[in-house]
Amino acid sequence: MPPIIALLALTLAGPPDIVIDGSFADWHDVSVATADGVDAPGAELDFGEVRVVSDGRFLHVLAYLGAEVNVQRLDGRGLILVDGDGDGNTGSTRHGMPGVDAVVILTPPSTDGRRPGMGVGVEVPGADGADGNVALSPYELGVTFGPTYANRTVEFRIDRAPDVAALAGFLGGRRCALKLVLLSPDGALADETDVVTHTLPPLQTAADRGGPSDALAPREAGHIRVMSWNTRYGALVKNPHVAGDIVAALDPDILLLQEMSNRDSAKAIARVLDDASPDSGERPWRVIFGSGGGNLRCAIAARHPVERAPLVEPIAYPHQPGRFMRTAGAVVRIGDMDILAVSTHLKCCGRIGDKSDGKREREAAAIRAAVLAAYTARADGQRAIDAIVIGGDLNLVGGRRPLEILREGIDVNGSDLAIAGPVQPDGRSNATWMDTGQPFVAGRLDYLLYSDARLRAVRSFILDTHDVDAATLGRYGLERADTRGVSDHLPVVLDLEPRRPGS
Repeated sequence: MPPIIALLALTLAGPPDIVIDGSFADWHDVSVATADGVDAPGAELDFGEVRVVSDGRFLHVLAYLGAEVNVQRLDGRGLILVDGDGDGNTGSTRHGMPGVDAVVILTPPSTDGRRPGMGVGVEVPGADGADGNVALSPYELGVTFGPTYANRTVEFRIDRAPDVAALAGFLGGRRCALKLVLLSPDGALADETDVVTHTLPPLQTAADRGGPSDALAPREAGHIRVMSWNTRYGALVKNPHVAGDIVAALDPDILLLQEMSNRDSAKAIARVLDDASPDSGERPWRVIFGSGGGNLRCAIAARHPVERAPLVEPIAYPHQPGRFMRTAGAVVRIGDMDILAVSTHLKCCGRIGDKSDGKREREAAAIRAAVLAAYTARADGQRAIDAIVIGGDLNLVGGRRPLEILREGIDVNGSDLAIAGPVQPDGRSNATWMDTGQPFVAGRLDYLLYSDARLRAVRSFILDTHDVDAATLGRYGLERADTRGVSDHLPVVLDLEPRRPGS
């Protein structure tokens, strides 16, 4: 292609649509904005390459950190200094950078100074020499990042049109600038990048962002739909009309539930689902309610023949007699396939390498062993298991290893289970959890794993009704606020097609 034509094609193509999903293939054609050398020996991270790209909605930053860390649980603090109008004469001077209009703080210190810092904060500095810094929630600035688990590379997103009076016009012009800074636990400068200047494309108006969505389109005939949903302290039963309508609209074959209350029951769950389903008399819901997990239980529901998988539920904690994990296990018969389904909810909180992260790894190992035992038992004495699906809230806020342990070598052919790759309806994020009252930003906590030896993924998505157009919602009896109103977790959906022999 001649150089002039190639340049024209690149110009017409515009910036890539970056998806905040912790997978960085979409950054391949984004050039390096600055590259900081290896110059922070002994620091918990050492900035390297930084890439910046923007579109009409968001400013995106990709940063190499030089160490596997959780940016919401640093020992020190990371700072993203943003000059939102590209004018060094406005805003404040921070760490040698003039014109700073907002500071994204990775792991801000705790308010009492006695506990470790956590989460993400935002500060709008006062003018140079003046007091009056404004503290914001990261949700007000639209801050999102991925992956949620510890990694050496991380991608960030900032909203270009935040609804914040103190940031009128922020990132709404033709250019901006930014700089990354690391402070040690005592507040000393540990590392910093050069200032990066960036040209912004025209701002996209809110009216331009909507559009029809197929997020609620039914699965095709012959496909199997699996849905996983953490319903936050039993909201399925506490808020049956909205939660039931969501399940009815998505119409899964297998429903994996987490965070059911110990006051709930299989009967109560089935009643909610049957009441929400117009043909419940012909296809009643069958529910397996987990017996382990204390006041946070798991459950499995299906409108197909279901039997409890005794080796998968309950699963005892090693060396802790009488304590059982938050799991539920069932064999669901759909057509001529027997599918071993597992719903699970791993330990929350912490960061890579700590006690919580270690417990997640041990839980994942125990679940994996139980699935292998259940599969082997069925193969030896009963109709063999044809496929496996595992879903739930894995709470990967430390390392990624619990996920890898859970899937390793347990497909029916001895390979690893596949990981579904759903995104939200707008296609820009794979976050499955958000809570504006928390210091932690939206991220992916919920996963679906499946046997790709016997099943082919044909579609997957995370339902955020906030991203679905009104006409589509109306056709399915839903409203814009439904999913976020029921739970802090979003439903995760996976459509699977049975593989034909030899395919």
